[in-house]
Amino acid sequence: MIVRRIEPVSWPLVIGSLLAAAWLSVLPLPQGLLWLRPCWVVLVLVYWLVALPSHVGVGVAWLAGLVMDGVTGSVLGQQALSLALIAFICQVSYQRLRMFSVLQQMLVMLVLAGLHQLIYHWLHNVRGTAASGIWYLLPALVTAVCWPPARVILRRLHLAIAPVSRM
Repeated sequence: MIVRRIEPVSWPLVIGSLLAAAWLSVLPLPQGLLWLRPCWVVLVLVYWLVALPSHVGVGVAWLAGLVMDGVTGSVLGQQALSLALIAFICQVSYQRLRMFSVLQQMLVMLVLAGLHQLIYHWLHNVRGTAASGIWYLLPALVTAVCWPPARVILRRLHLAIAPVSRM
């Protein structure tokens, strides 16, 4: 008999961490450090997509993207599109991502955050408001470097706050 384990979920923790990531994404920084700001929402969202794949999915990513669009003042649906695509990729491959080493997970985060930045930059190009050069990909690298400590912090919070599952 196969027993399927359902992960315990604490929605206040998931929503609170995504709101904290949105707040960190708009926190004022000096002009020279703007390119070094990690993609906080991508970082937190990928953690929850891999940790709770049966609860957090494309819909949550879409809503988080709409919140980010509202908070940053960008065109409605711009970040929602890229976060929904990232969520789809994570949901298709979450079992593989769980088995990767931390270094491999960092590389995946580099690709996912880079994809987020590419879509966001492409949509800005369509509107005619994009920056020139490839500096817009630097936050993807910073996001990948921030993945190990963020993963540890979110995991500890998840284990400390999530309701205990009873089998």
